[in-house]
This record gives sequence, C-alpha cells and structure tokens, in this order.
Amino acid sequence: MKKPIKLTNALLFAALVAAVVLIAYFLSVGKSDSVNTALTGKSAVDANFESLSKKYAPLTISYQEPELNYSIRIPVGYESQSNPDNQTSLRVKANYPGASSEVFDVSAYEKTSFSARDFEEMRGEYQEAPGAFETTVNGRKTVLFSASNSSWFEGEQIFYRFALIDCPSYALLFNAVVPDELSSDLELYDYMLGSIKCPSE
Repeated sequence: MKKPIKLTNALLFAALVAAVVLIAYFLSVGKSDSVNTALTGKSAVDANFESLSKKYAPLTISYQEPELNYSIRIPVGYESQSNPDNQTSLRVKANYPGASSEVFDVSAYEKTSFSARDFEEMRGEYQEAPGAFETTVNGRKTVLFSASNSSWFEGEQIFYRFALIDCPSYALLFNAVVPDELSSDLELYDYMLGSIKCPSE
C-alpha cells in the first residue's frame, strides 16, 4: 500500500509550493482579459453540495483511489492520471484554447496536527490571499486556503485553491489551478471538494 508522505509545517509549505510549480509546468500560453473575480476565501462546501450536485453530478464520474481508498467525483472528458509523480495521488486536467490549463491535484500526507496557521506563511507568495480558515467537509476537519496571482504568461490571472482534509489515516490535500477565463470552474472545485469521502476508520 502506498504510504502517505510525512507532513510537517515546513514540508506542507514546500509541498504546496512544489504543487504550484509542478502544475504551472502544464500551463499553456493563452491570451485573456483579466476577470476580477472577488475571492471570498470561504466555500460553503457542505451547505452548497446538494445544489451543486444538480449541476455537476451529470457531468462527473466517481473515482475510487485503489490504495488510499478515498473517493472523489471528477469531470467527464478531463485527462486523469494516477500517481503522476511521487507526491501526487491523482491529477485531473483539461486544456482549453485561449487559456491556460486547468489542473486539479490530490495528494496524501502522513497525519499530523494542522491548522489554518500552517498556511499563513504562504500568503506573501500571492497577490491576493485572504488567508486560511478551518471548516468541515463531510464531517472531517478541513483547512481551506484561496489565492490568486498573475502568471508570467502575459499577465493572465490564475486562481489557486487548497484544501487539507483530516482523513482517519492521513491528511488529504486537494488543490486546483484555474485560469481567469475558466473562473466559473471554481464552483466545480467546490463540488469536487464536497464529493471527497475519506475511507472509514
């Protein structure tokens, strides 16, 4: 069975930065007008999941990770890859003409104590980062972090989402990189996040 990576505050920061760098590698050059989407930093994941399901359930399929045993709904038609690197359990991405790639990653880390404070040192890395806050997803303690930055591709605005979920045997990190032209898919991220189910105790 694949073992989760040991998670410390320093490793969490390094892992998230590495995830952004790895995902940025897949971004394609594209022109677009900046969409000034206001980031609330909050997602009513559980409260909105039922209404989001009406829209996204027909457009997604359930994926069950065979080793770590978590499940998540992923969009039909997106490219999906299991274990694309040593840190990532699942990568789901799509390329669109005129915009950068949209990427969703899931990674597992060794369980440890974590809180919103673990993300605070990341805020300086982004132009707009309201900060992290703690909530729950399907009854599991979760830390959410939202941010945005202009990419080096002609100033295109990029939106980032991170969620660290307290599963029974490991911490599950679900992150996304969404270009401004596809900013409506931040709602898709909320739906995918709400669909995540940790394995039972």
